[in-house]
Amino acid sequence: DWGNQVGDHIRKYHPDVQFEVWQPDFRADKVYSHTFESGVTHRLFPARSQRGGIFSEALLAGLEERAANRTEQLVIQVSGRQSLLLDAILRRLAHRAPVLTQFLGALNFIDANLDFRVWRWPQRIAQRNATLEFIREKQKYILISGGLPLEPAFREKIATPSHLVFSQHTIGLPDSYFHTGSADKEELRKKWGLPPENKVFLSSSRLVPLKQIDKIVKAFGQGQMRAATLLITGAGPQAYVDKVKRLIDKQDADIRFLGFVGDEELWECYRLSDVFIDASANDGGPISGWKAMAMNLGVITTATGNVGTFLKQHNAGVLIPQKEANRWAAVLQQVASGQLEVRRIPVEKVRKVKSWAACADNMMQVYKTVLQDHEATGRQERNQHPLNSINTTL
Repeated sequence: DWGNQVGDHIRKYHPDVQFEVWQPDFRADKVYSHTFESGVTHRLFPARSQRGGIFSEALLAGLEERAANRTEQLVIQVSGRQSLLLDAILRRLAHRAPVLTQFLGALNFIDANLDFRVWRWPQRIAQRNATLEFIREKQKYILISGGLPLEPAFREKIATPSHLVFSQHTIGLPDSYFHTGSADKEELRKKWGLPPENKVFLSSSRLVPLKQIDKIVKAFGQGQMRAATLLITGAGPQAYVDKVKRLIDKQDADIRFLGFVGDEELWECYRLSDVFIDASANDGGPISGWKAMAMNLGVITTATGNVGTFLKQHNAGVLIPQKEANRWAAVLQQVASGQLEVRRIPVEKVRKVKSWAACADNMMQVYKTVLQDHEATGRQERNQHPLNSINTTL
């Protein structure tokens, strides 16, 4: 539902903009459409599996009709991982409207890790094994979600004058997460049965091996953690959940497995905690780390994703080596005892890049820029209209 969330908030702050989410769906036998209270319209189009990807002729035909008969400016935003569909959209529509291809934040690390997530989709398709060539030759407008700085190798290979590349956060945080002070912390800890004097660590993520929750549990148990509590929230495959629970039972430490919690309960977990820990071996974000920074928690994380980059840029947090789990116990113990201070980033600095208002405003600027560039280069002859972009996310 990421496309819907982006659309909801763009319309909240820019209500004159139309926003539609078009989704190929294997289950659909016709085009289904629903408009939500926010004004965002979600459409499902019949689709089929083709050469290891997903393809929808009905969706393409709908886009061509919209592009031909529209009375407003149009931006088509497509996931860069939808290779088959993206290729067809670029061939059939790029001359009529700007096609903004969106990738995960790791796209800019093109030389460092070519098998990272954003690179996997073309490896399944023989004629797409030259990924960089596909991007260089056919994709003019590129959005890298996550706000990571562009690496020099990426600038050299992709960010040329013939391409417009944007590094921008697309998913924001609710205003309720931008919260300072601790007036309610003692009351919340009492509600959750936590010792008020303890240093409370929080781990919140998908419960999958990639997140290395098992290693967090082992490190916390080995750290002789006195007056410290670790809360673990999340959900995942039962086999891994059971593994984490068995490890917790073996530790002589206050580790509490909460499993999946609702939005209100999760907010309370952040509010009553002191330190957030994320040990993911690979990540694009995570959004949980941004919630922690917005809540003014200290953040301990592996140096992966845009949270680690943001902390490093501001000389804050504690970055732990992702492949040296034997060193984590000492770090956690030092933080719990107060020997190691976890420097926090001022909440207002987090708000400037990760609030929904900031994300919506910045995305609107991206849309305006690609529309102006598309018009200036003369790729499509059309009448001039006031900005009223339709964003189609696949």
